[in-house]
Amino acid sequence: MTWLLVATAAAGSLSPWQVTWNASVSALNAGDPAGCLAAIPAEPLSTEGSWRWWDLGYTCAVSASDLAAADTYRSSLGPGYRPRAALDIHHAWLKRGAGDPEAALELLVPRGWTSSHQQQVGHSLHLTLLSETGRWEEALGVAHRPGVDPRAQASFAQQLAAAGRSEDALGVFERACPELEDPELWGCASVIRLPGDGGVALVE
Repeated sequence: MTWLLVATAAAGSLSPWQVTWNASVSALNAGDPAGCLAAIPAEPLSTEGSWRWWDLGYTCAVSASDLAAADTYRSSLGPGYRPRAALDIHHAWLKRGAGDPEAALELLVPRGWTSSHQQQVGHSLHLTLLSETGRWEEALGVAHRPGVDPRAQASFAQQLAAAGRSEDALGVFERACPELEDPELWGCASVIRLPGDGGVALVE
């Protein structure tokens, strides 16, 4: 993800806000998101409007793992904002790490996850957050989506089994266990195949 500098036809024709913009973008493009964040003015008003600065600030803040700044910029951008490059996933991961899974859930924007990798990581984190906040029915729907990390599925299946929801746990285990490299470590030994065409069952 590369941000564009403000172009100019003649040296010295950039306005102060354009100079600041170029400094911030150059730092981000050079792999220094913290430097980008530091270069953004506290009141980034310009002829382009504040939204453009907030978008850049959010990108820099999340890339720098600066949770406080990311929260501030995301709030300014509003509920309709779709983060670039699925940065909402990392933001939610930071929020979960800070002990607030409920708030982390609100940050996720699944419609913005365009690549298969983004979808796998995003839906796996979504599943984890839903299960941690006790939203079982929503979590079940996510657990059966294609591409979810089988480790996240197996962990959720274990929680379901512990909560006495054996049939639901079995269904998730059936999806996860064949995809795991070390299924026994994830509780798959509790899933047994019944003789003949009896299917499978969960050993309590």
